[in-house]
Amino acid sequence: MNLAPPCLRILGRRVVVCRELPPIPTSLFDYSATFQGYDEGDPIGRGRTPVDAVADLKEQAEQREQST
Repeated sequence: MNLAPPCLRILGRRVVVCRELPPIPTSLFDYSATFQGYDEGDPIGRGRTPVDAVADLKEQAEQREQST
């Protein structure tokens, strides 16, 4: 289930946010954010909240775009 609103885009790509709840004793990685149509090697944002995960994804995507 995508928790991101349909209008949420980063660098023109639609964002998908999911609640993960990994089996580790911390809430730092409860949410993940990826681009729709995720392909191996694409960045994955992670965070305590959906907003944190999207911010992490945005930072990674912008860094990747600047380095290319």
